[in-house]
Amino acid sequence: MATEAFDDLQGFIEAAKQASEWREINGADWNLEIPAIIEAASERIPQPPMLIFDQIKGYPKGYHVLGCAFSSHKRVALALGLPSDKSKLELARLGPIF
Repeated sequence: MATEAFDDLQGFIEAAKQASEWREINGADWNLEIPAIIEAASERIPQPPMLIFDQIKGYPKGYHVLGCAFSSHKRVALALGLPSDKSKLELARLGPIF
């Protein structure tokens, strides 16, 4: 099922959350922990979830970091308004979208 492409990051994040394609991590350190978690998820999980870091050490409430936003072909399809229920190969065969 195709949807419309997103024109803002917040809309995309909310849609990915509705598709259960995300994880929230609270209290991570910006300097060492966040990059290590993103790298580990990217290397060890074939289709890693979108990672939303909140309550970042040393930063005021409301500051967030987004990681692995487009590490899943389903989220790429979602972001571009393509059917998210298709395989990688089926999405590639849809042809040029621009």
